[in-house]
Amino acid sequence: MFDNKKLSKLLKLKKITSQQLSEKLELRGIEITRDGVDGYRKGAIKNPKYETLEEIADICGVSLIEFFSNADEQKQQIALDEVNSNPDKYSQSVLSKLPTDIRDLMNYYQMLDKEDREKYLQKIKQKAMSKLHGN
Repeated sequence: MFDNKKLSKLLKLKKITSQQLSEKLELRGIEITRDGVDGYRKGAIKNPKYETLEEIADICGVSLIEFFSNADEQKQQIALDEVNSNPDKYSQSVLSKLPTDIRDLMNYYQMLDKEDREKYLQKIKQKAMSKLHGN
């Protein structure tokens, strides 16, 4: 589901105003006013067109997935699917190039069942977000 707050945060982070985004989109053939962009940012427009979101993502230099509420979970699943579908590509020799603490974390993570993985992953995310926001 489209998450207007993520869009708003990203535009603020990139220092792009609604007017600037509207103008950049117009140059790419997407007609949208500043008020239309504000509608996306404030959640007044719940389901923006795919093509518009695709262009906004490109303008901001991010993946389209960043605008959706479950983006982190989707990115993890994409990464897991990639590793599972190409095990030779991600062989032990590649993993051995990772720092020891990351390798250890991955090995410990693999020892856990699905429920524990989700539980501890949430704790890690919470701690990281807390650090990110200075708490």
